[in-house]
Amino acid sequence: MSAVSRRKILLPLVALIIGAVAYQLITSNPPQGRKFGQRPPTAVAVEMKALERGDYQVTVDSFGVTQPKVQSRLVSEVGGKVVHISESLRSGAFFKQGDVLLKVDPRDYQVEVSVAEASVAEAEVALEQEKAQAAIAEQDWNRKPSTQKARALALREPQVAAAQAQLKAAKARLEKARLNLERTELRAPYDGRVLAKMVDIGQLINASTAVADIYATDAIEVRLPIQNREQEYIDLPGDYIGAKDNDILPKVIFSAQVGMSHYEWEGAIIRTEGAIDSGTRQLYLIAQIENPYEQSDNQRPSLKIGQFVEAKIYGKLLEQVFILPRRAVSQNNALGVVIEGRLDKRNLTPVWSDDDYIIVRDNLDAGERYSLTPVSNVPAGTRVRGLDEAQKTPGKKGRGERVAKEKEKPAKQVSQRKAAATQG
Repeated sequence: MSAVSRRKILLPLVALIIGAVAYQLITSNPPQGRKFGQRPPTAVAVEMKALERGDYQVTVDSFGVTQPKVQSRLVSEVGGKVVHISESLRSGAFFKQGDVLLKVDPRDYQVEVSVAEASVAEAEVALEQEKAQAAIAEQDWNRKPSTQKARALALREPQVAAAQAQLKAAKARLEKARLNLERTELRAPYDGRVLAKMVDIGQLINASTAVADIYATDAIEVRLPIQNREQEYIDLPGDYIGAKDNDILPKVIFSAQVGMSHYEWEGAIIRTEGAIDSGTRQLYLIAQIENPYEQSDNQRPSLKIGQFVEAKIYGKLLEQVFILPRRAVSQNNALGVVIEGRLDKRNLTPVWSDDDYIIVRDNLDAGERYSLTPVSNVPAGTRVRGLDEAQKTPGKKGRGERVAKEKEKPAKQVSQRKAAATQG
């Protein structure tokens, strides 16, 4: 075999052997990619706060419309022509108990009183006559009656009794006539205010004619709906026969916007309605505001009947609980707790929640730190650190600090040039 033929055979064989050796070296020692300046994963900066127990006052938000505690329709008890209307019997006017609100022409009733007085006088005369005749009969009888009935007839006892009855009836008619005369003046049954007036001076009215709608001003009421879950957190007045109401009724703070100002009134829950509302399936509480028309120091306007008000009902005091801001708790009631720099997710069972806070008793320990920053999308086990620690980390300057440093450089250079020119 010639030398040229041997080279043609050996060269491919040598290349194959070299390739096999190189592949063996590469597979046995794979290259390790490393980025320049590679560091451990950065910790997530969160706002943290230590857990502590405290007392929380439960408040239930509700709303309602003011309505009178006592509302009446004034009705005339006698008929006649209206001859006087008091200024207190105008829509929105206030009146005191016993004030004369309306007068009916009394002349017909004065005549009836005079006639009744004359009847009484006649009856008294008739009675005296019967008594005198009875005395004469007792003196004049010649033979003693054999029976008790005969003796009574002889002494005119039935006639005397009839005269006495006539006198009593005449006095009753006189009392009724005087009462009707008194009723020509319609008086206020209590301290109150006029809702609506229905008659005016000169009008002819009959007995039982409606004169005005009025309501008492000593207190007003508001119906407040609450949800079923909220009932157990309010000390409601007793709903049982013979049950005594609580010494301290649940307080309610009412608020309303009047013009550009916000005003508040204080009241209390005095009772609950006897049935669940069939439309809303909610229980209604009855709150009462005492003396709503007394003038206050802050010139607070008076409440109007039919005015919409918002209410904050003060319920039970939850003692030794954890009060967590709602933003710190996820929608599935999980809280991010920081343990040794790593995030742990705790499932919570709230005992109360509102728009601002979640109240918890268990599955947390006082002193543990939790994240105020929402971490629902951060997996458990992630390294975290507080925002104050992140701001104090050396070697890292915030954008604001860098900008400030860059602004200082031209100022320093100008100062140095001015100092050199002064020395020159």
